[in-house]
Amino acid sequence: MTFSFFLYIFRYLLFAITVISDAIICSAAAWNLPIAKNTNFHTQQQVDIYMIFLGAFSLLLVIPMVFIDVFSHRAITGLVWVECLWVDFLWLLHLIGVIFVTAFLPHDMCAPQAKFIDGNSCTSAKLILAFSWICTISLFIHLVTLVVSAVLHYRQDHTVWSSQVRSYPWYSHSRNHKLGSHPSSPPPRHHHQAPISAPQPRRPIRLPARAVLSYIQKVEQMHVPAQDPGDPPPERRVSRPAMQQTTAPPRLTVLYPLHIQAVWGTSAASPTSGGIDSAALPPISANSQMPLRSAPLPSATLPTDGGPPPLWNWPRADIMTLPPPARKKAIAPSASAPASAIDPPRTTAQGRGRGSARSPPASTPASPV
Repeated sequence: MTFSFFLYIFRYLLFAITVISDAIICSAAAWNLPIAKNTNFHTQQQVDIYMIFLGAFSLLLVIPMVFIDVFSHRAITGLVWVECLWVDFLWLLHLIGVIFVTAFLPHDMCAPQAKFIDGNSCTSAKLILAFSWICTISLFIHLVTLVVSAVLHYRQDHTVWSSQVRSYPWYSHSRNHKLGSHPSSPPPRHHHQAPISAPQPRRPIRLPARAVLSYIQKVEQMHVPAQDPGDPPPERRVSRPAMQQTTAPPRLTVLYPLHIQAVWGTSAASPTSGGIDSAALPPISANSQMPLRSAPLPSATLPTDGGPPPLWNWPRADIMTLPPPARKKAIAPSASAPASAIDPPRTTAQGRGRGSARSPPASTPASPV
């Protein structure tokens, strides 16, 4: 059984005690009024009249309130502040009545003169006194319980005063912690209210499409094998494929302007560079049928400070350590081939300022077999 159900039963029990007590008070005061008139006790007569009015007024007020509360769940009379108001007013009326009854009735109505006129005068006075206190105490308990409960719940719910007394969940949070009870452990020196954590937004998970998944699988299959940590690091050098046979290194980023890069694709190497096959590129005519040769790739050692690579193939590799160039079989020139298609004579850098022209082996006609 919850605490709300206990308050529900206790509230109607107090209403029943109030109704019964007021009914007995009204009947006992009406019985005691003729005795007070016969004994000429004017003060007792006024007290009896007030108690008759109080008992009748309480019955006319409490009984309709109980019926409205039972059969109507949203009546204005069932609000917390309305019930506190009329219970407080009724308690004040009973408190005034019980003070006068205690002060005058037992002392006068139990006197020998009153007993000589009517032997039941003391009995009726004591009956009014007892039930006046019972009714006053029950109304006081009802008022205190309702006000204290509303004040305690106002910390968590500011609408408690405008809620229905019957349907409000009284002390529903008492399972988690007790209201107004001190903790068993020593309280901390500083009481800080727990901060409210802001809600974190959660974006929906977007799964990739089937085409993207297949592309990711292909990329995973074409992964680069891991290098053995025991192997020496590869030489970071880019060289010409005609001079040395090395694996193709990763592509370098050229940081030179566009006009210098254009010179690389159209001009030849300098004859003073000391390299093999460093003659100028032959002129290419519109009627030439020879395949176009791409510009020589710059061979440079990557600087350690991360700067741009040097121009062309500098510093050059030792010519004595390079393998001899592969010689091709001579091909007889065709009659339809123009004279410009034959490679021009190349100059060798054997002397400064002079050189002997010689035809390359590829231009020598082959002997008939």
